Amino acid sequence: MLATPIAFGAQSDPTDYARLLNEAHSKGAVRVLVTLDKIVVSTGNDGSRNGIGWPACVPHAIKVSSVFNDTSGTTLAEFANIGDPALFTGPILLTPGGGGGTLIRSADRASTTATKQLQGTSQAAPHAAGVYAAIKAAVPGISVADATAWIVTTGSIPATVDTKTYRRIRIPNF
Repeated sequence: MLATPIAFGAQSDPTDYARLLNEAHSKGAVRVLVTLDKIVVSTGNDGSRNGIGWPACVPHAIKVSSVFNDTSGTTLAEFANIGDPALFTGPILLTPGGGGGTLIRSADRASTTATKQLQGTSQAAPHAAGVYAAIKAAVPGISVADATAWIVTTGSIPATVDTKTYRRIRIPNF
């Protein structure tokens, strides 16, 4: 099982990414690159409450935004992009990515064992990728649609942001 969250910089050309992701998905190539057969991508860090960044907004992408890494874990991070879930295919999932003074311990390129405290939607996306990988390991052969349905109904709690309801991943014991 390979779980690879992908983050692209804001300077990326959205037309190229949309075309490449859709072409790769249609040919089955995306299965080699990402968890299940979907791409888990962060929504971006521009603080937008009216839209999400590329490539999260393209079809076949599992969209992940960041909430505070605190005891409730339902407050959207001040930097996190989010949009109206009715405008996108599939849910926009929320996972810890820091914000509001909270941070996520992440690997650091200084060495193979170094870590540092970071925040951003790119810190949130690996949580969702890991959940999809855990579901796939527990239930081999599960479809992306069924895994996502399980996350939305059982493996998450509702979280309201600006009157819209999103799903904050909270995995119970399987």
